[in-house]
Amino acid sequence: MNRGEARLAWRAARIAGIWPRYALDLGEVRTTVIASGPAMSGPVTNDGGSVALRGEWALQEKDGLSLALRVAPRRADQVDLTRWLSAIGTPDGDGWRINWRVPLR
Repeated sequence: MNRGEARLAWRAARIAGIWPRYALDLGEVRTTVIASGPAMSGPVTNDGGSVALRGEWALQEKDGLSLALRVAPRRADQVDLTRWLSAIGTPDGDGWRINWRVPLR
């Protein structure tokens, strides 16, 4: 049985090609990996970058990887970014709720 915890940080996080014409700067993305039996999960947060991230991820042995994020632009003048988030997410206050799931099978 897996048990344990690890803290991970991705400094100067950047994802190229995630939204049209630009790379998405995420600043420092952090998570705590919590392993319990056949599953791992943890919170996701960031400091800095073009957007504020808050959410959870989970990896289930017989299910898949899921990511539930609330993404909010840090500046009101990021019109292209706001338009892109509107196309892929569900409005949630001043941000958008984005859910991904990747099956393992």
